[in-house]
Amino acid sequence: IARPTWSPDGRALAYDSGGEIYIYDIQSKASQPITNDNFWDQLPTWSPDGTTIVYESNRGRNWHLYQIDLATLETVVLSQPDRSDQHVTWTDNPRQILFQSTRQFPGRLYTLNLDDPSQIDEIIVPPESGYSLHLLFGNRAVLESDWTDVLEPVWVR
Repeated sequence: IARPTWSPDGRALAYDSGGEIYIYDIQSKASQPITNDNFWDQLPTWSPDGTTIVYESNRGRNWHLYQIDLATLETVVLSQPDRSDQHVTWTDNPRQILFQSTRQFPGRLYTLNLDDPSQIDEIIVPPESGYSLHLLFGNRAVLESDWTDVLEPVWVR
């Protein structure tokens, strides 16, 4: 079991294990896979309303972002760039996610509007020096530390 994340209502955990995403129900103490494919699915993150999960998967040549509707298990690809999109988290806007991408090297942070996945905006250019980066975005902060080739954004509420 890796990278468990609480549902917004605190009744379940999403986690990845063996390349699949699972939901663990706290009350029934049962796990249920929500992905089942030949790819590596990881890093699930709940939508603020708890109805969907966004995760990354290595389908194709690179890592891409996917959104799964928990009621229907319908999966939608959110990105198919020439480079990898990874390390997704939600902003304080329930229809917007924040993620790291290698669309330009080195990897940078972008937001994606879920109502229009073609609307992708770059918001940070990490420093070449490797120092921690702090960016105020409205009244929020995006943080990264120990810059290497992987940037894991955190949206601070």
